[in-house]
Amino acid sequence: MPLNNSLHSPPLSTTNFMKQLLRLVLLPCLILLLLPPRVAAQCPGSGMDTLLIEKFEEGVPLDWTTPETSDGGQWQVNAFPIGYFPNPGYGKWLYVNDESTNKVGKAKVESPSVDLSDYEGVAFLEFDLLFQEYADSSVFHLEVWDGENWIKAWEVDQDFSGRLQVDLTPLIHPQIKIRWSFDDEGAWAWGMGIDNVVVYGKAIECGNGVCEVGE
Repeated sequence: MPLNNSLHSPPLSTTNFMKQLLRLVLLPCLILLLLPPRVAAQCPGSGMDTLLIEKFEEGVPLDWTTPETSDGGQWQVNAFPIGYFPNPGYGKWLYVNDESTNKVGKAKVESPSVDLSDYEGVAFLEFDLLFQEYADSSVFHLEVWDGENWIKAWEVDQDFSGRLQVDLTPLIHPQIKIRWSFDDEGAWAWGMGIDNVVVYGKAIECGNGVCEVGE
């Protein structure tokens, strides 16, 4: 007599029950995914919108300003360190290397304008920075264009390597620009570099949380 294998596999009725249960659970989810989005535009809630991002992997963007330094040096984009000091970010970065040529003096790099006309509530800047002073010389400045003047937002004259977050909210302007400045103060110094630049903000919210026509 052949062996009865029914005890070693679930009954057919149980299998059908599991299939029906999966259909009941998955079908509503699929319907929700296929529904069209609401016509009314949703205003951002607690999330932030990215308004500028630059990683320098493709070189210096055409809309960035990187003039020759006061002593005839040039801004560079590659993955090399400044002396012993590597990029605190990753991959390629934008930097000036005073250690290699002693031809930096004063150097400035300027971002393109960032439209903050809809983001006048909250805005932040983040970037990776390496600043290396030498024998108490050299200084780094971060400045923000407020429509009329360059306003100093942050500075450092001691070694720094890491990621910075700067609150731009007090300096918000509809067309803001960022400038990074290095000064070797006449010494044969090391240099500075930046990477992974991000400007992000929270849009001005509509009164009822849903943007109606004209709001």
